[in-house]
Amino acid sequence: MYKITETTEVDIIINKDNINTFTHAHMPDGEYYIKVWMDNVDLGSSSLAYSSLGTLSGVMLDEMYITVKGSMYDD
Repeated sequence: MYKITETTEVDIIINKDNINTFTHAHMPDGEYYIKVWMDNVDLGSSSLAYSSLGTLSGVMLDEMYITVKGSMYDD
């Protein structure tokens, strides 16, 4: 009997060209803590063969502080 383990590497690139992005127009200036993650994925309710995998556990991708200064009305 063999156990086969597969690993997949996924690159998620956000704003690679560093384009200005905007928050809510009335968001106060300041430093904000944000987290990025993938939630659990329930494959068990599927009718396909991979339903035997059950629920895949989510993973934390990144956490960081961002600084908000001004709003889109300042441009």
